[in-house]
Amino acid sequence: MIVKIRVLQIHNFFDFRHPILTGFSWLIRKVTNSKWNHNAIEIEVNKPYLLRNKGLLAPGKYIIESVGKGVIYTPQKQWIAKGGRIILPLEFPSAQVNLETIEDMIGQPYGFLDILKIAKYIAETKWIGLKREWRKVAFKMKGYICTEVVAELLGLNTDKLWLPGDFVNLPNVVIGQEFTT
Repeated sequence: MIVKIRVLQIHNFFDFRHPILTGFSWLIRKVTNSKWNHNAIEIEVNKPYLLRNKGLLAPGKYIIESVGKGVIYTPQKQWIAKGGRIILPLEFPSAQVNLETIEDMIGQPYGFLDILKIAKYIAETKWIGLKREWRKVAFKMKGYICTEVVAELLGLNTDKLWLPGDFVNLPNVVIGQEFTT
């Protein structure tokens, strides 16, 4: 089943109940010099779809994202209800993906090693001033970070280092109305 996708750029507010997680969000924004610290994909399923060993997607909207638990899907209403975010929706008129591609991502681990490699690269280039090109290692590091999920589902070059604020600058993007949850 083919579904349209919409990219969500996300700014998580600081939450004293979750200081490490939301502090990490602040750190991402600071290091990347961006308002955005996270990305997710919104899909709309028009008829029931059975995910292999992962449950049933009933008709409705879902959020696909990579978090500490790995790549997950959450019903949109439940995801919005968590609150504490500024969201900027980005429409790409021709962006669509086969649900089987998303299904293969769901359950994949979070890319903790990727985060360490990105932190090292940013420290060397932005803080120390070394001149280096971003290079993805020859082998696929196990796991996904949020920007890798978005880049792969948009069919972009996944060897490039994508930061949370980069997707708004792509050609043919239609920038939606920012909203707060």
